[in-house]
Amino acid sequence: MWVSKWMKRKKTLEKIGNDYYGFRFQLEKNIYCYLCCKRGKKIEIYRGIRFCKLDEDQQFNTYHQWKQYIYNKYCNYTIEKLSDFSRYLNQMIRDKKPNQENSIIVITAVLTILFSELYKKAEKYVSHIFEFKYGLGTIVMVCVCMFIAILISKITFPIFDNSIEENFFRDYKEIIDGMVNEKRKMQN
Repeated sequence: MWVSKWMKRKKTLEKIGNDYYGFRFQLEKNIYCYLCCKRGKKIEIYRGIRFCKLDEDQQFNTYHQWKQYIYNKYCNYTIEKLSDFSRYLNQMIRDKKPNQENSIIVITAVLTILFSELYKKAEKYVSHIFEFKYGLGTIVMVCVCMFIAILISKITFPIFDNSIEENFFRDYKEIIDGMVNEKRKMQN
């Protein structure tokens, strides 16, 4: 089976996180989604995100509980290893941004072409029905096209929205950076 270089790299980054830092991306993200009350919406299924049932000790209701979980998990790591982990999380943030931006650009272009062609064809049809070119037919067409555009964009754009993943990495990195700072203060 053909796999793109990007897909291989993504799997490699996730494997590095699991092997070197004990960071199981999917589990940690599910815990974060539970914390943020984003529990397996339909849109997440379209994006291929696998939600698993969390154990009772992994279901956090407050940020402080989640932060304490991370502290307990990484408290035995050295400053160097925590710093490397912070850089790893930074790389994951960088990898998420371009994909989201490129997806939005491509989708916007495709939807623009689609709607312009749809409008041209529908305008001919509506103008024959209403027998005048720039009257009620045009107003009806604009309203129908706007309704369809809003409907499709509401369905399409959240599929490519990686903001939950980016926020997850940023919050996780913030906690790890806090641990590094605390350990440095304790050494001095």
